Amino acid sequence: MLYFVLLGCFLYSVYICDSIGKLFRSSTKFMSDTLFLIRDYSVYKFRDTFVSVFESGKLEFNDQTQIMELIYYKDSVRYKIAIPVKRGLRPIKTITFNSGDVEGNKKDIKTVKEFMGPYGNFHGIPTTPSMMGITRSLVITYRNNSVREYKPEEIIEVLCPK
Repeated sequence: MLYFVLLGCFLYSVYICDSIGKLFRSSTKFMSDTLFLIRDYSVYKFRDTFVSVFESGKLEFNDQTQIMELIYYKDSVRYKIAIPVKRGLRPIKTITFNSGDVEGNKKDIKTVKEFMGPYGNFHGIPTTPSMMGITRSLVITYRNNSVREYKPEEIIEVLCPK
C-alpha cells in the first residue's frame, strides 16, 4: 500500500513540474528545458528504484560493445545477462509440432518465440524445448529450408545446419 502512495505522490510531482514548465515555456526556454531535464531524470530514477524494489528487469543497450544487458534483481542484489545483438535475417524460419493439437501448438509456438527474443537467438543461451516447458518434439525449419526435429532434451541449434 505504501508503494502505491509513493507512486501517487511521485506522479503528482511530475504533473506539477510539467505544469510549472508550461508556465515558464513562453518566458524562458532555459527554465523549461531545466524543468524537463529534472522531470526526465526523476522518471528515470523512479523507474530504476521501482525495478529494484519489485525485483523486475530492465534492459540497457551498450553502444560501444553492441551488447544488450538485461539487469535484474534477486534478493536486492543486482545481476546482469549479456545478450549479443545479431543483425540481419533470423536463422529460424518456422516452428511447428508433429502433434495435431492446433490450440496447444499455437500456445507452445508463442512460448518458443518469447524465449527466442528479439534477435531469434535464444539470447545466446543454449536452450532445450523442456527448458521452455515443452514436453514434445519441436520441428524447426531454418532459413536455408533445412528441417530438424528436436526432442525435449536436445539443445536447439540457432545457426542453420548444413
